[in-house]
Amino acid sequence: MTESLKKFAKELKSFRESKEISLQYIASRTKIDIKFLQAIEDGNFDILPDLYMRAFIKEYAREADFDVVEVMKKYDLARKGTSEEKNIQSVETKEISTETQPQQKEPETKSQPQPEQSTETNSTSPFQNIYRKTPAKLVYYGIFAVIIVFIAVYFIFLSEDTGFKLESTTEELNESTENRFELEPDSTKQFYNPEDDSLKLGLKASARVWIKVLSDNKAVYQDFMTENENLTFKAGKEFRVSVGNAGLISMELNKKQLQVPGNKGELRSYIINSDTVKSYILSVPARNEN
Repeated sequence: MTESLKKFAKELKSFRESKEISLQYIASRTKIDIKFLQAIEDGNFDILPDLYMRAFIKEYAREADFDVVEVMKKYDLARKGTSEEKNIQSVETKEISTETQPQQKEPETKSQPQPEQSTETNSTSPFQNIYRKTPAKLVYYGIFAVIIVFIAVYFIFLSEDTGFKLESTTEELNESTENRFELEPDSTKQFYNPEDDSLKLGLKASARVWIKVLSDNKAVYQDFMTENENLTFKAGKEFRVSVGNAGLISMELNKKQLQVPGNKGELRSYIINSDTVKSYILSVPARNEN
């Protein structure tokens, strides 16, 4: 872990504590396991794939009342091992500087050097200047963040070499219709593939949970589902579903309930087609308490 990442994590924690917001509160609001929130503040950003870590940092920042775009920009800079210098003076500093300027000009000399401006007061906490950025810059930062997320998604979900511990379980689809339930048209969002739609996947969240859905290798959804929200997707051959908390989601394929593995707090990915369901669990290393 680089010094820039350590500094970034320390500033996150310090700014959160200054607002008197607890990690337990953020965990209850986001449904993110508190051990992952603690890892963020400890600077352990490598315990999860960058795609998941970025999503968790965004939710952390949003619930801690940070500027999400600015926080993600600082995270990207910290990952590269760089730090951004603050050149914008605070209003209070400007006023003090104006009041303390000498009224009489000193005699000018040809070799008189210009005094260097100190940046210590501006670099005390980068998060104090989060709200001083112009709207145009925020737009640029947002576009940059979207590009980074797109690249991460491509290499994590579409490449063959995942680098994670793999637990693959293949199950026959459950033919029982005992647990089938009818969905009201107004309570279900549908995401259709304009091509073949022989497969229809239904998702229901028992609490707020982050998911990502690929339909025939095309990303169609990536966001948080709210409690009791229902989503429907269509595909010709295959679905790939990633879930931030596997114990909070239920699935059905073509109106038949799927018995998918997954416990509360687990990060899982699923590959679903007309015959089988494969489950992939992302292994999270235990945090060293020493």
